[in-house]
Amino acid sequence: MKRFFFLIIVLAAAANAQVSSNEISTPVAPIAAIPYRGFTNAIPMQNEFLRAVIVPQIGRLMEIELLDSESPLRADAMLDKGKSSDTNTWANYGGSWVWLAPQNLWPEHFGRGWPPPLFDSPSADWTASAWKRADGSSFCRLQMNVGAPMHVRVTREFLLPRKSAKLEITQRIDRILESKVPVTIWNVAQVGKADEVVLPLDPQSSLVQISTNPIPQSDVLACSNTVVISVKNIDENKVGSTSPRSWVAGRRGLLVLLVIAKPGDAKGSYPEGECRTEMYTSKGLGYTELETLSEQRLLSPGETLSNTVTMELFRAPAPISGCAFAMWAQQLVGEIPFPADASGSNSPGPLKP
Repeated sequence: MKRFFFLIIVLAAAANAQVSSNEISTPVAPIAAIPYRGFTNAIPMQNEFLRAVIVPQIGRLMEIELLDSESPLRADAMLDKGKSSDTNTWANYGGSWVWLAPQNLWPEHFGRGWPPPLFDSPSADWTASAWKRADGSSFCRLQMNVGAPMHVRVTREFLLPRKSAKLEITQRIDRILESKVPVTIWNVAQVGKADEVVLPLDPQSSLVQISTNPIPQSDVLACSNTVVISVKNIDENKVGSTSPRSWVAGRRGLLVLLVIAKPGDAKGSYPEGECRTEMYTSKGLGYTELETLSEQRLLSPGETLSNTVTMELFRAPAPISGCAFAMWAQQLVGEIPFPADASGSNSPGPLKP
């Protein structure tokens, strides 16, 4: 049986206590769990711009949406048929999740290449706590211990500020006991029926073909320091970028999902040809995955690997595609400025909110 702990914390202050610098992040009130598509302990997080739903039973962010729009993350139809957790094998629920070890090492260390190992299965034993903070932000912490052969503790902390369309996810892997399994923080966001994906691509970096079949050249557009891939009609493919600019953007219609990874201390190599961002797409499955990867490291007991991933949603007021979409993504990331408006100040760009 899964264990779920929802922390109830009462804020107390001494009468003459000095106000500390971190008072605004003090826990104030618990966030009550809600049912979600067959799960009983989902965590809702919401502000005036954004809503998110986290499902601890599978360690996944299942929804992230602007309040007047739908979530771009795919949620599998099996969830609506009561098949949320009645299987002992991996289920492709959708949403956004994290893998803890490079995919090409699964057969060697876990005895199978697919389905994923013990860290992504219905038997995963996540604990959860969630609360509102004094500054109005929402916070949720997921944590799980993974036994042999990994011997790690994984932590995912979700922060939704009071006024923002940005969800910040801080992720950490702590080695508990000796292990020969290298770790990586492999973050995946599964977007249903995407139109285009932008990957950063510098003159010094390369686009790595990871799947055996190459992407048709007609679906690849080289732009300034980026590459745009039209994914609507690609049967199945996976590519990655070795650029140190660790972000990837996906577009479905007017809705844009931007995923940015901020690494911790980079002391190792990167999996799959040194790629830091990747895109997997399948026309038959009806989704595209936006992936960010941390470095790959063999941790000793007591050592930690961490990074922070932010997921932001934006909406275009008019159709946009190709290199115009790529430039827009670079402006959102802050790599190039938005054009100045008539007053001479920089415009926030044609995105909302």
